[in-house]
Amino acid sequence: MGREPKGVCLGGSSLKFFGTNDPLPPESRPNWDTKADTWEKIHYTFVLLTAIRLTSPPVYNLSNINTPTFLYWSKDDVLADTQDIRETIFNQMNKTIAGSFEMPHYTHLDFVFGLPATDDIYKPIISRISVDVLRRKKLKHHLHLSEIEN
Repeated sequence: MGREPKGVCLGGSSLKFFGTNDPLPPESRPNWDTKADTWEKIHYTFVLLTAIRLTSPPVYNLSNINTPTFLYWSKDDVLADTQDIRETIFNQMNKTIAGSFEMPHYTHLDFVFGLPATDDIYKPIISRISVDVLRRKKLKHHLHLSEIEN
């Protein structure tokens, strides 16, 4: 029997439910009962790209991103594992990573559907956006006052 993912609120049975709603034919879907290793991720990506008629994943150089980025990630996310985070995102986006938050025991779907995600992820994101909006409004107001005085 395969390993049961350590999800915050979604375990293997939930993954199987979402896996059955996959756009790929059943014979091409990953086996949710087994550990998703590198080969399975590569195979799934290949099958998905074939289904949408691409021969390879689109290439995007993450170092082109120049917006401060807050990264929420987990060692338990088998689709974007720690190696992907370190070797791809951190290496290419290091200059723009404004915050990196490891979310213990979050699986890939927990980031979207996990019950604690609201408090753990979405409220902090909304708070950061709100603070930034207020900061920009104050800056704009200050610049406007400076123009009036001159």
